[in-house]
Amino acid sequence: MSSVMKIHQRDQRQDGRHSEKTRQYRCRICVKAFEKYQAVGGNQTSLTKPRKRKGEKEVQKHQCWMCSNEFDMGQALGGHMRRHRKELSRWKAQKLLEQSFA
Repeated sequence: MSSVMKIHQRDQRQDGRHSEKTRQYRCRICVKAFEKYQAVGGNQTSLTKPRKRKGEKEVQKHQCWMCSNEFDMGQALGGHMRRHRKELSRWKAQKLLEQSFA
């Protein structure tokens, strides 16, 4: 909480006393005030995170761990993994045997 400034707003009652109305937290980057500490954290993250240009999409490649083929969609990788079904079952059986003798 050291990076966020706390401000207490006081409301003066009719009887002359002060009562604590709301607690505000200020962002150390843009100095906006927020009622909740979590909101300040979200605001600071959005201000410091690098922004993407409009229309620019981050393309994630999905790679087969057995043959290193790459696919644009995870669904395509799932379909591709059917090719390795026999190899995979042999690999799993071998691992189980190794574990049982260890």
